[in-house]
Amino acid sequence: MDITVVKLIVPFLTSVIGAALGAMFTLSKTKKEKIWDEKRDLYNRAIVALEDTLYWAEQTRATCSGEYTCSIPSNIQESERELSRLSITGKLIMDKDFFELLVDTNEQLKILLFHAYDDSRGLSEKEIFDGSGRHAYKVRKIIEHSLPKLIQIARKDLPNKM
Repeated sequence: MDITVVKLIVPFLTSVIGAALGAMFTLSKTKKEKIWDEKRDLYNRAIVALEDTLYWAEQTRATCSGEYTCSIPSNIQESERELSRLSITGKLIMDKDFFELLVDTNEQLKILLFHAYDDSRGLSEKEIFDGSGRHAYKVRKIIEHSLPKLIQIARKDLPNKM
């Protein structure tokens, strides 16, 4: 083979291989970043829904105890719906431990809500009001137990950017 042909082919092959490796690296990095963006969105939605439920529980408990409360309403129904939704769809992309804890927390809250509804049948308004405070206290305890763990798991799943 002529040395001139080799001088032309070697740089060409080197640049093609370099470009291919660069493209593969860039696509891999972009894919990982996209997955993390989706995870971050799901984690954020779950944590915000739990925080809003915690806010509702504290406001309800304080109201039933005659304590001061700020009058900013919570989105409790939307938060409950969001938790239910994420407890099903989150399995697709969430960290396994995060998802399992979220499902467990959601189940505990649903069982608590079912029992509160069942227990309130046939009670007077005063008894229901008092029961609401106890229910809110139990909701708060469940979320205060789960929320820090969920945040810790989400942090561990963060990509190392340093």
